[in-house]
Amino acid sequence: MTHAYPPPGPHKALVDIKGCPPITKAIGPLHTCPRPPPPDKEGKPCRWLRWAFVIFASLSATAGAMALCLNSDPLKVIAVGAALLALIAYVLWRALRCPKPCAWTYLATWQITLGTGIGVLHFTVCCGFAYLLGALLAAIGIYLLLEWKRKCRATDCRVLTELAALVTGVVLPVLAWVLAFPSLQMCKDPVVVAVVDTAAAVMVLAALSCEE
Repeated sequence: MTHAYPPPGPHKALVDIKGCPPITKAIGPLHTCPRPPPPDKEGKPCRWLRWAFVIFASLSATAGAMALCLNSDPLKVIAVGAALLALIAYVLWRALRCPKPCAWTYLATWQITLGTGIGVLHFTVCCGFAYLLGALLAAIGIYLLLEWKRKCRATDCRVLTELAALVTGVVLPVLAWVLAFPSLQMCKDPVVVAVVDTAAAVMVLAALSCEE
């Protein structure tokens, strides 16, 4: 038996049972069933453009932070160039009228913020403020991730997949570009590098075996 009840709830229902003798039984309280998670209608071109926007935005922020610390002109050029590429990816994404994923603002912001925070933490050897800045950005990113999960009712598998894609598809490529400068090789924190690489491997393996 189904019956639509007007909000707010909970509600009670009276069920008439025909028998000998007939009885009326109260059932309840009845709560509104949660809506299922919205379907993922994002196609491959749109998904690639969205990730390109996240990658270049994270690269721009990470390179910009390191440029301020080290007063490096090449890093400033990378930061500006990556910002332009992020803008181009976003404009193309909008031009194609790509469907926005659930809570798109939260999704993109936590990915960029968390990715930048992890990237900045790699350079604590040369930049003392990297500890505070990286930890702060990572904390904000995790908070926004939890808010996105709550708003979109994302499953643990979906969250794990997004995190694995963030670390392997955003953080590691961003670090590869930034660390292309020999002067920055001595700045990377070996402990952070080991932790991030291990976490990336664990998340990828878990995501591959994850079942929705």
